[in-house]
Amino acid sequence: MAKNPFLRGKKWVGYVELPKDPITGDRRRKWFRADKEQIVKKEMNIYKGKLAAGNFNEPAKITLESWLNKWLDVYCATKSPTTIEGYRSHIHNHIVPHFKNTLIGEIKPMHIQEYYNKKYKQGHNLRQERAILNKAFNDAIKDALINSNPCNLVELPEQKEPETVIYTKKQYNKLLYAIKGTKEELPIILGGMCGLRRSEIMGIRWSDIDLDNNIIYIRQVAVVANKQIVIKKPKNKTSFRSFKFPSKINEILKRHRGIGDSYVFPKDDGSVENGGNYSHRFKNLLKRLNLPHIKLHSLRHFTATMLLENGVDTKVAQEMLGYSSPQILQKVYQHVTSTMQEDAANKLNNVLKNF
Repeated sequence: MAKNPFLRGKKWVGYVELPKDPITGDRRRKWFRADKEQIVKKEMNIYKGKLAAGNFNEPAKITLESWLNKWLDVYCATKSPTTIEGYRSHIHNHIVPHFKNTLIGEIKPMHIQEYYNKKYKQGHNLRQERAILNKAFNDAIKDALINSNPCNLVELPEQKEPETVIYTKKQYNKLLYAIKGTKEELPIILGGMCGLRRSEIMGIRWSDIDLDNNIIYIRQVAVVANKQIVIKKPKNKTSFRSFKFPSKINEILKRHRGIGDSYVFPKDDGSVENGGNYSHRFKNLLKRLNLPHIKLHSLRHFTATMLLENGVDTKVAQEMLGYSSPQILQKVYQHVTSTMQEDAANKLNNVLKNF
């Protein structure tokens, strides 16, 4: 919608109606002024043409903080509660404090680069925040709030992948021996010998374990979102899986066996355990045993390493661990352990039969 030029005092003025402000719902207009009516008409027609082609918008007078909050509510509404909580944490703890009351239309590539440089010096992993900003700015373009995405012209500082600490067989067995016969055996076994994720360990029920045939079924997970425990289905088809577990741990599981849909590793009152709370207890357990600090999730890395070291096919390991492809497994565990290197060297020795 547009208002044809009209005289206002000694000037000809006119406007083009813009999409309403998505935050406040207020009307937005692009005004044009000139000494002659023809000039105003020409400028209005050029603007309307660019607007219709989708390659020109009038930046909205809203802050980045306001837009990100609206973006979370609208564009992220169908994502999992844990994903939304993660986005919200990055936005409110890092992005918003840096940009404060900056209008979204005033943010240039230089400002994004300054933010990345600052966080890089603090040792911050920027990949998640880049993904958030990039998607939020692209969606702002679709809503006619800005003309371009400032992230497109900015590169992340080169960051090293954090080193993953993986236990040796000796360290894992020391841990397992120390908690032998206690309830703590369960997450250590399920993580280190079955490769379960923390959310899978907390969500698994006795009805998901077939002790007669040594099969585990991953049908649900327990995640923490907004300080509440949420029981939900695994996030993708490959995580929703079943696999054989080592027969040696059958007796361990039978010692703790519960009934029906009771949780395998519940709180004392039988309700679902909070994975975050248990991670703190796990950290203290390792400290008491004078073992290197690892995350509970690293027990899953131990499983993968043992499978690969012992020659298990990558495709089989991928299916057992619930990765979406063998390539992802190889990327995550691209390090080669000393055992695998020694085995490779010994195989090469066989080439030199005459020496």
